[in-house]
Amino acid sequence: MRLLSTELSHMSSSGNAITTSFIKGKETEKQMKKVLCVVSNLRTNNGVASCMMNYFPFTNGDKFQIDFLCLDDTESEYVAYLKEHGFSYYVLPNGSDRKDSTNKKYIMNIIETGNYDIVHVNIVYYWALYILKCAKKCEVKHRILHAHNPRLTNNLSNKRRTLLFTELCNFYATDYVACTESAGKSVFGKRHFTVIHNAVEAQKYSFDKKARDKYRTQYDLESKFVLGTSCRHIEQKNPFFLIDVFEDLHKIKPETVLLWVGLGPLKEQLEHYVEEKGLSNAVLFLGARSDMNLLYSAMDAFVLPSLFEGLGMVYIEAQFNGLYCFASDHVYKDTNVTGNITYLPIDKGTEPWVKAILECQYPRHDLLYASEIKNSGYDILSEKDSLKSFYESCLR
Repeated sequence: MRLLSTELSHMSSSGNAITTSFIKGKETEKQMKKVLCVVSNLRTNNGVASCMMNYFPFTNGDKFQIDFLCLDDTESEYVAYLKEHGFSYYVLPNGSDRKDSTNKKYIMNIIETGNYDIVHVNIVYYWALYILKCAKKCEVKHRILHAHNPRLTNNLSNKRRTLLFTELCNFYATDYVACTESAGKSVFGKRHFTVIHNAVEAQKYSFDKKARDKYRTQYDLESKFVLGTSCRHIEQKNPFFLIDVFEDLHKIKPETVLLWVGLGPLKEQLEHYVEEKGLSNAVLFLGARSDMNLLYSAMDAFVLPSLFEGLGMVYIEAQFNGLYCFASDHVYKDTNVTGNITYLPIDKGTEPWVKAILECQYPRHDLLYASEIKNSGYDILSEKDSLKSFYESCLR
């Protein structure tokens, strides 16, 4: 895909430069309020990107024109969608790691020439602060800081860094929105904020018997108890502890299989760790997948013992599928949308985890928690107007 260059020309799906930010032309552009939505990237496995793209069809249109600014380039279904429909999509020319003058001038030029009514920042740290400062300098009246995660980390130096950047960002922002009450109170303190849930298409994640049969046949799981997880192979997700839990569970329940979706820098170390324990035939590393919503149906339970999490959308997606979930007690309780989740300690060994998994019942059928899902605030069909209403309230 041909992305925008430093010349700031908007590209149509055919690759030709067009003079307006939106394919409907200048006349329509004048009638709309313009929003610059800033995200780290538009990967489909990026929870923040998915949140904004879920709201996009219901918000972008008659009243609002939403342009995207991404810190890093990527190819994804989201990018293909924006390209196909001629929507504006910017990417930093040198990527987020380079805090150089080229990137800074690029951002400033976008904001200066875009005539935006709203700049909506969905990122953290350095670039969040820089973009908010640029927006203020360009006299953008509404500068939204969106907390998609609580200010949460298990590292003291990171806590101090996060606190500093958060307070500076709060100073330059004018409006505040959070994915949960917990996130809002953590990030914004006593400032007024609005809660907009990171809603997903609940129906997309509902239990699918055909998918279950397909994957369980494909991976020879018909007679197995399938424990599933979906996470990057990084320390934050506590992956070696997860393998330890699985090892002890497998000793008691040898028909158990661990289905693991995800990639990351610890991939080779984790595979070696599994091999050392003689579990290579019981742990299936599936890598990054675009069919995660269907793979949930192949599982019997979901487990992720993270050292810390923000919201943790995978827990919500898994519950939408009717799965029972096991999370660490370091995970925010906002993830409990069906009552179908247990929070367990990560500092007392594997025994509490193994015991809880063995004692639980695992019914698997469609619409198991339909009413809970509908009332959870995380179904996009129920929440679809939330972002548009928030933008409208900012402009009043």
